[in-house]
Amino acid sequence: MGYREELTRQLRNSARAAIRRYLRENGAGLLNTLYSEQPIRVHVTPGVTVDGRIDLIKRLDDSAASQREVINERLLLDIRDKILDAGDALRENRLPRKSQWCDTCARCDLVGLCRDNPTVAP
Repeated sequence: MGYREELTRQLRNSARAAIRRYLRENGAGLLNTLYSEQPIRVHVTPGVTVDGRIDLIKRLDDSAASQREVINERLLLDIRDKILDAGDALRENRLPRKSQWCDTCARCDLVGLCRDNPTVAP
């Protein structure tokens, strides 16, 4: 058996094992799954739209009457303002590089866009 065939066999076996494990751990709740990887689009303000994906939406309904959730209006306004500021910065090409390096940066594929790696000599 050649390298490619062996690799294909190993990957197929790994995929099957991962699916079996997922079904074993999550199978009971699959009937409650409404959506997975559901795209969302929120129009925050004119000219600013946030696109994203919701990983998983499950029905958790216990047949009780629905109840309204309390919304933190101040938090929503603060988030809206941050999104507006980010949109303005993008439109104005005001994107200064960050000055600090952290663990998240060390793992980021796009780190070169926002900062210099202090461990790499120019």
